[in-house]
Amino acid sequence: MRKNTFYLLRIPIVVFIVMVFLFSAVYSQTINVKDYIKDKFPSVFSFYLSSLEDLDSYEKEFIDLLEKLPEEKQEYYAKEVYKNGFSLELLEKLKKGETFVVKTKEKPKEEVPEEDVALTPTPSPTATLTPAGPTQTPFPAPAAGTGNVAGKVIWNDQPVPDAEVKLCAKMNIFFGCEGLELNGTTDQEGCYFFANVPPGKYVFLVRIPGEKNWTYRAKFMTPIKETVKEGETLIVKERSTIKSNLKLSYPMDKADIETTMPILEWDAYPEATYYEVAFQYETLDVYLLSGDRGRTEEPKLDVSKMLPKPLQSGKYVWRVKAYNAHHTQIAKSRHDYHFVVIGQPPLFKLLSPADGEVVRTMPLTLGWDAWPGTTYYKVYLVQDKPKRETILSFVKTWENSHTITLEPGEYHWGIDAYDANDERIGKGEGLPLPHFTVK
Repeated sequence: MRKNTFYLLRIPIVVFIVMVFLFSAVYSQTINVKDYIKDKFPSVFSFYLSSLEDLDSYEKEFIDLLEKLPEEKQEYYAKEVYKNGFSLELLEKLKKGETFVVKTKEKPKEEVPEEDVALTPTPSPTATLTPAGPTQTPFPAPAAGTGNVAGKVIWNDQPVPDAEVKLCAKMNIFFGCEGLELNGTTDQEGCYFFANVPPGKYVFLVRIPGEKNWTYRAKFMTPIKETVKEGETLIVKERSTIKSNLKLSYPMDKADIETTMPILEWDAYPEATYYEVAFQYETLDVYLLSGDRGRTEEPKLDVSKMLPKPLQSGKYVWRVKAYNAHHTQIAKSRHDYHFVVIGQPPLFKLLSPADGEVVRTMPLTLGWDAWPGTTYYKVYLVQDKPKRETILSFVKTWENSHTITLEPGEYHWGIDAYDANDERIGKGEGLPLPHFTVK
């Protein structure tokens, strides 16, 4: 009886061990992100989500929820993963349908950014009013049927004397003021005052000494107007201006570089406490570095310490902003610098169809330059219109061409090259991917 009892006790123990083993086996299995999202999203999402690599349960849940969203929201969250990495916070935001906002620790963001505007000479103004002298309080009453305007211009938290101030009743962002234009300058305290201004809405422009361009406040590239009212003095918000004389030194504009992990360098700005670097692909709306992720106190930034992997060959753009100790922007590089990385993996040329080409005959042969050392290629082809559909999802081919018959619509395509060890050694040029139309 005791022996039978022993065997009866062993049975549940064995069953428990087997169940634990099976449970562990199931949950130890992983799947690569590229395999998991195959045919679920546009091919560029393999790029956005590549940092996930082997998915855990949270990342799978994130992708499953992402698949149910409209395309524009899918792209938004995918880009967040690329720029800032996956997090449980991002997953919770996705579950709640909230917009994900990257929190900054210190520097407050301006509600309305200022933009530099290059203005060509304008015709003689129909009316010109000069300042009545230093800004004073109480302000003199405006003449009947008019109003006054007063304000102050600063740079690096200090007043700017002799700054030019312009009021435009109508402004063309390409050609400057049109119609009524009022001009003045600031006094030694950085103050200006316009007396007896016709009531109406005006764009306020400022140009500080040493600067070529005028600046104005804008939202979404649309100049913001201030309203002058009859019998009142309009006090304009204090204008903190930005100089565009920060000099970038490496990589130089339009340079070709061989390193895939460059150190971005610029001249130290005397009044700057820290800098912010914006670094992105030239033709893809994805920032590799920006905001706090591109912040440095030195006049250089080592890309290898900021990015998870080396740059691919391709075209890139960068720019730098300088801030003082109060987190006020005081300077920026005059224009964006463009450079080309010619490292690994190299880019080979896609021959046909060319970007923007209209194809009228079928079958269509996709063709590209043969790349040395390649064992096979993978072709991806996606229809964008009239409906989004993946036609070829990384289909292998051993030739540098692939023939296919397509229905009328809009498409984009790309190629990856692999060696005998299944390592990617090259890719077809173009970000974003080349597009063509079938008629």
